[in-house]
Formats: sequence, C-alpha cells, structure tokens
Amino acid sequence: MFDSDRWALMSMGGIMSLALCLNFVKTGKIWSASLLILWVTASVSMNIVNKIALKVVPLPMTLLIVQMVIGVFLILVLCGPSRLLKEIYEHAEHSRRWSMLTIFFAGGLITSILALKTGSVTLLLILRNLMPLCSLLVERQLLPLSSTRPITLESVLALTLLASGTALYAFRYMTNGGATHALGWIVLNIVTMVSYRLAERRVLWDMPRTLSFGALNLMQNFFGLIPVVILFFAWGEHRTLSEHSYLLKLDHWRDPMTSVCILFSGSAGVALGYYSTMLQKEVTATTMLALQSIMKVAVIFLAMVVLHEHLGHWSAIGCGISLVGGAWYAWVISKPELQKGEVESSEDDPLGTKEVKQ
Repeated sequence: MFDSDRWALMSMGGIMSLALCLNFVKTGKIWSASLLILWVTASVSMNIVNKIALKVVPLPMTLLIVQMVIGVFLILVLCGPSRLLKEIYEHAEHSRRWSMLTIFFAGGLITSILALKTGSVTLLLILRNLMPLCSLLVERQLLPLSSTRPITLESVLALTLLASGTALYAFRYMTNGGATHALGWIVLNIVTMVSYRLAERRVLWDMPRTLSFGALNLMQNFFGLIPVVILFFAWGEHRTLSEHSYLLKLDHWRDPMTSVCILFSGSAGVALGYYSTMLQKEVTATTMLALQSIMKVAVIFLAMVVLHEHLGHWSAIGCGISLVGGAWYAWVISKPELQKGEVESSEDDPLGTKEVKQ
C-alpha cells in the first residue's frame, strides 16, 4: 500500500466521521440536505476505498464477500437482531418483494467491482453518467405519474449534452488503448443499476414505514451474498485464493492500515446502501441518478490526486461536458414542479413547444 493510499484512507475516514454528525439533524429540508451530504460522502468513500481495497485483496468476489459479511455484522450490532427479524416476520410479503431486488443489488456490486479492477475510477464514473438518460426513457412508463417529473425540452437538452460528453470521453479512452472488457462491465453495470433504481423506487412506494431501513439493508446484504458466493466458486476464486496464500497469513495483516482499508470499505458499503435507500424514498429514480453525476466531480478530483489517474486534453473536455450536462440537468430538476394545469399541458406536449395553460 502506497503512502498516498494511506493518506486517502485517513482523509476519507475523517470526512466520513464529520458527515455522520449530520445524523443528529432531522428537521424538514435540513434533513433532506443532510441525507444528500451523507450519501455523497459514503459514495465518494466507497469509490476511492474500493480501488485501494483491490490492491489489498486482488480477488473481486472474495473482497465483496468480506465487505457484505462486515455489512451484515454491523447492521445486526447497530439495530439489534431480534428487532430486525421481528420486523421482517411481521411484514413477510413486503420483505419477500424487497428480497427479490437483491439480484439487482448484487449485480450492481459485482459489475462495479469488476469495472474498477479492469478500468479506472474515472472511466466508471463518466460512463455511468448515462444512467439518468436511460432512466428518464423508462421511468414514466413504470412508475406512478405522481412520483415522476414531466419531460421538458430543457431536460432533454441537458441529458443530450451529458451523453455527448460521455461518448467523447469513451471514444478517447478506446483510441488510447483502453480495455474493451472494462467498457463491457460498465455497460452491464448501467443496465443493472437503472433497473435496480426503478424497481427499488416502485417497491418503496408501497413500503410500510414500520419496516425500517436497517431491516431493508440487512436483507440486501444477506440475500445479496448468494449470487456473489455462487460466482466465487463458479469463477474459481476458491482455487485462485490458494495462489494468493499470503492473504491468509497474519503477516499480510500486521499493517493496521491494511485491515482498516477492508473494514472501511465494508462500513462505507453499509452507509452507502443505508443512505441511498433513505434518499431514494425522497426523490425520483432519475433525480437520484442525476445527483450521482454531480457527486462524480469530487470523486474524479480525488482519483487524479490520490490514485494518480490522468486525463488527456480531449478526455478532459469530454469529462467536463458530461459533468456540465449532469449539473444542468440537476438544476432543471431542482425547479418547482408544475401545477396541475401545467402538468396536463406537459403531458400533451412533453418537449414544451406549446404554450403552458394558465
């Protein structure tokens, strides 16, 4: 582990600790802003720390299993096993429906960790900028109208700009000899995460508030272990583990920062899942994906400083255009929603070319 990795871990740990203090703020709009800050912090930490964790444990499925076991343990300790199991039993039908989403949850984790292993943090984040556009195309068809926003010309233009910048960045990545399979894993990740966010939003819409987010995250991590363990054996990582026997030796873990890295990655995963679920309850799926695009500015900056990832001139231009498009779309969706008469007008003219009713 390099000195820059140690510095990154200490910095992320300090920032995460400060952000967690916002849990004590639970008042109206301030609470919504606190949720956003907590989610952004957990997401930034997860992206940076996961890349470092792959240096400590270079086996993706093994790392995921360890992280998810840490997650299950932390949730049980913090929330109490008896209370969580009682909630799940009392809401058996809703729990069953929520558990069915774990295939998307696990799929998102698997494709993300494999994309990080074969590509860069910046590549993963910029290409995932396409998710709001993909989500917007199907969100209104699958979710109740009251939980979505009208499609306007401005939102379409913003997402088109976002997609154009992403395409330019991906093109430069490939012409500079980038790994094709990294792009493949990212495309799979986009499809999986858009499906997951839309399905999650749909299930949460009817979810009783008596079923706590701790119970939801426990089911995510516990049942999500099943496909990860299957791939662990199917891809032969149990045999590959014997070739990395140093991972099972105490000497490898004598450095405290090595252990902290793995524990932090598991804890950040729990925090990300927890705050992601809470924030998803407050906003639309497309809004959630757009917020992710804005968060990427901080992650890309840290990836360049901490992980020494570099951007060429055209790659930087594509990255900038994509991020500007994401920021523009976030500004568009932050505007007050249309009133009833205006919504009817938007339904008849989704691109906003007609005059709005008074």
